[in-house]
Amino acid sequence: MGLICAITDKDLNEKSVEISNPKLRYGARGIVIRNDGKIAVFNKSKKNEYKLPGGGIEENENPKEAFKREVLEETGCIIEIIDELGTTEEYKSQDNFKQTSFVFVGKVIEDTKILHLTQKEKDEGAILTWEYPYTALELIKNSYNNLIASDYESVYHTKFVVFRDRKILEFINNWLNDLKKYWLDKDVDSAVSLFTETKYYQETPFVNPYTTLDEIADEWKHIKNEDIKKIEFRVLAVDGYNVIVEWYLEQNDDVYDGIYEIHFNNQMKCIYFKSWEMKI
Repeated sequence: MGLICAITDKDLNEKSVEISNPKLRYGARGIVIRNDGKIAVFNKSKKNEYKLPGGGIEENENPKEAFKREVLEETGCIIEIIDELGTTEEYKSQDNFKQTSFVFVGKVIEDTKILHLTQKEKDEGAILTWEYPYTALELIKNSYNNLIASDYESVYHTKFVVFRDRKILEFINNWLNDLKKYWLDKDVDSAVSLFTETKYYQETPFVNPYTTLDEIADEWKHIKNEDIKKIEFRVLAVDGYNVIVEWYLEQNDDVYDGIYEIHFNNQMKCIYFKSWEMKI
């Protein structure tokens, strides 16, 4: 599993002190998806904290077992693990603490509707919500600057949790943000570099798909002559490394919108790209 992110005090604009023989903790967490495309978000309302399901790995428990157990406790759902996204590392120098988390994607098989919350989670006002990925990301990002300490955890500690889960969800958004930037800058070479591993690229269902990088590069050359005014992307659903994205484009005097279906490999390289386009 590759490293998604390593978070230090510097990332959170917190004072750093020397870490010496830190306490180590291992966790399992990630994205839990229902059939309607919504993902599970755990809201500790008294702390204004939004996070993804997950927790610590118990003795004699492997990461996958831990993730399934934590998801069942916090969401009441029995899941099938469909992907391994990687690991995250947190270095909390003020607590002399290091945590490594194994990050998975799970698909709901059965919802028992029964949550098994700890007393700590109940005291912190834990509420389960189901949100589309773009809403989940916004809730997590917006909670970061409004966190409240609890009797169990400081704001310093919770900042790491929220920042980490934001990074987990942003792995797809980062690719889309690069695509948007290169498109607006008319940087054809950089845009095409996002598709070096793509073996199927289809602009609309009405044209034959491209299967080579040269064909994709020829397609992108036309943006040099376009008056590009606005581009927007919104992630609608995530199923492992498969993503459905709503897109909007103002170009020349026309307005378009549509849907992308994008498949990534475990190195976050696009291997399949298909667009459905509608002119508004």
